[in-house]
Amino acid sequence: MQTKFIRVEKGIGGKTKFSFFQLDVFKFLHEEMGYSYIRIKGKGKYIKSTAGGYEIVRFQELRDDFTEYLRNDFDYNLLPEDISREDLMNKYYQKNPITQPYARAYFSSIDIPNEITLARKQK
Repeated sequence: MQTKFIRVEKGIGGKTKFSFFQLDVFKFLHEEMGYSYIRIKGKGKYIKSTAGGYEIVRFQELRDDFTEYLRNDFDYNLLPEDISREDLMNKYYQKNPITQPYARAYFSSIDIPNEITLARKQK
């Protein structure tokens, strides 16, 4: 069984194997959640699209938002019946598919506007 991000297979002896597709995870983070990566004065910054432009965010926010998506919005009906939410979340934490080196590589390979507007932080 395979979804957009995850493949679940029964291996030898009935053991369940989970595979996360990093490319699709980052594609989702970019296209659906609005994350990207830019360089400002030689330093890399993660950014997120907002109504007022882009906001500089910590890398951890990418992980937190995707984890929140898996917990609350992912369609668990796509998984086999014998795979629980807890099984998936445990494997997600073990596999840790959202890493900084992959994030920088993925986001650096996509086109973003040369000029972006940083949103003002709400106080």
